[in-house]
Amino acid sequence: MIGLQVAVFLYACTGYFSKMAGRHPFLSLPFCLYYGCEMLILAGYAVLWQQFLKRFALTTCYASRAMSAVWTMLIAFIVFQEKITFAMIVGSMVIMAGVFLVVSDHG
Repeated sequence: MIGLQVAVFLYACTGYFSKMAGRHPFLSLPFCLYYGCEMLILAGYAVLWQQFLKRFALTTCYASRAMSAVWTMLIAFIVFQEKITFAMIVGSMVIMAGVFLVVSDHG
C-alpha cells in the first residue's frame, strides 16, 4: 500500500512542474525542461498505476488517488508558500478518513 501512496505522491508532483513551466515563456528552454519532467513523471505514473490496478481492488486504487489533493496542498505549502486554510485542513481530514475506511475495509 505504501507503493501506491508513492505513486500518488509522484502524480501530485506533476503540479509543481506544471506551475514552474507556466512561469516561463511558451516553448522556451526552461518551459520545455519543466514540461518534459512533468510528462516523464506522468508516463512513469501511468505504468505504476497499471501495475497497482493489477494488484489491488479498483476501489482501493481510486480512493488512494484522492490523496493527491492532500499531497498537492502540502507541496504547494512547502515549495510555493501557499496558504493552507481551515477548510483545506478539514477537507484533507475527510479525504484521509475516507481513504482509511476504504483501504481498511479491503485490506
